[in-house]
Amino acid sequence: MNTSIHRWAAACLAGLSSLGGAQAQTLPPQLDLGSIGQYLLIGTGNGQTGDAINVQKTELGADQRFVSNPDPNLKDVFDAPGKRRWNSDTGRTYATGDLASAPVFQGIDHSGHMALTSKTGGLTLSNTTVYATDFAVRCASGAGTGTNACRDNLQSASNAAWVSPAGSQGQLGQGAGVVGNHDHKPLTDALTGARSFIAGLNAESTWTQNLEYGQSSLDIDALDHNKDGFAVIDIQMKGGGDWKLNDHDLILNGNGSTTAIFRIRGNTNMLMSNSSIALGTGGIGKGGAGTAPSALGALFVQYEEPTGNTDKVFNFQNVILNGVGIWDLNAFRKGAYDDAVNTELTVQNGQGCAQFISSSINFTSSVRWNSCGMSLSDVSPVPEPGSASAMALGLLALGVRLAAARCRRRPHA
Repeated sequence: MNTSIHRWAAACLAGLSSLGGAQAQTLPPQLDLGSIGQYLLIGTGNGQTGDAINVQKTELGADQRFVSNPDPNLKDVFDAPGKRRWNSDTGRTYATGDLASAPVFQGIDHSGHMALTSKTGGLTLSNTTVYATDFAVRCASGAGTGTNACRDNLQSASNAAWVSPAGSQGQLGQGAGVVGNHDHKPLTDALTGARSFIAGLNAESTWTQNLEYGQSSLDIDALDHNKDGFAVIDIQMKGGGDWKLNDHDLILNGNGSTTAIFRIRGNTNMLMSNSSIALGTGGIGKGGAGTAPSALGALFVQYEEPTGNTDKVFNFQNVILNGVGIWDLNAFRKGAYDDAVNTELTVQNGQGCAQFISSSINFTSSVRWNSCGMSLSDVSPVPEPGSASAMALGLLALGVRLAAARCRRRPHA
């Protein structure tokens, strides 16, 4: 790392420690947030669990049409005549009652980067355009038979276009947006550390009820009782049932000093239909009344599925997410990465700014997602584990504060 980048890192760390009045949290050095935050999709399963990432339509790294019909079919749910919930005009904000949301980003930001962390992890893309910078997907070391191969040479991904900031690069494939033999150990180590860190936090609130038919808001700053920068909400349904968000809009408010962590406990799954989860206007996720979030303000994490269960731990249909991470960390529940874990995250019709992690990510109908994690320019090149830079990144709380405007672009090496 050259001198200019050292100065950039020092300035970011100094500035981010006081962002929103919060102090940067000291996390384990192995919690390399740069490794996690640079990807929109992280698929951790092996070839025996099905595809690690399966996207049937429409675009990753972009969200160019808001609550439209079709692709995805969301207008009738969220912006129908007489029951408008979200504005589909240039505002792209929540429109019901006195609740206010930050706008949803609309456009192309080239944040559609993907990771396959198992050497036999599969990728299927169909009728999908991937907008990403210098690569679209990184396959794990040892995949395929060539010197720069992925499983099956990603033949199933041939029906997908890669568009970089320089323009169309043609069909996604080996040497065209695909990086083979990538060392994902820093990433899987970071996810192992993240799972342990999240599991070790003390709950500050417990929810035992579904959210259905209406809207609500939550002040996450007020929920952070110990003022450590995390509002930890455990979701534990009576009898081990699933947690449902049905025809409900949840707005998360905060000034940017707090990250909300919703832990879906035990074998409870999160089911979401005709609903939205979005950030408010007070600074959470670096958003505001006229500014779309550029960072995650909340994580929904499932990490305790009993061994051997193959549930859809997240199952969403007709959803808007804005500044929200959906993390299935069951592959890391034993303190190490296990690519044979077979849990699933499914979305049918969804859009917004988010991040998704699961053994198997399945977008079975149209989606438009851009990343609210860190951009590649924030963290590339990713520091090696144990380096001074990796330890510096470990001081930051879940990557949220790394997305501050002053740190959005680092100098070129």
